[in-house]
Amino acid sequence: YEAERLEFESYAVRLSPGEERRDLDTAEYAATLELLDDDSDHARAQLQWRLSLPLMVFILTLLAMPLSRVNPRQGRFAKLLPAIFLHVCYLSLLLAALDAIGRGTLPAVIGMWPIHLLFLLLGLGLLMHNQRRGMR
Repeated sequence: YEAERLEFESYAVRLSPGEERRDLDTAEYAATLELLDDDSDHARAQLQWRLSLPLMVFILTLLAMPLSRVNPRQGRFAKLLPAIFLHVCYLSLLLAALDAIGRGTLPAVIGMWPIHLLFLLLGLGLLMHNQRRGMR
């Protein structure tokens, strides 16, 4: 392959007025303080999503600690696939809950909290299991 270098004095893209625009008035783009005052299902779902992301980081870190410990004969990547699987399951469940809350099929009071609780308990259980195994 031969490479060729092109230079332009200016570069512009014409946008036609008929192109689709995003509606910036949706809950996805609203400020968090505005979401607190909004009682719609979409606003409640978006607020829970925004609270879930930092909580998810904490819980995934808690899950990563026991999953990162491997025996020397297992290899470094023995528990990588289960860790990726847990992360994908956690994220998929949260996204399903986000959609269900937004549609009104899952009450916002229940929301995403049982999912976080489930994975928190799983992380604590794995951590305690590894600590007991390490004491032997």
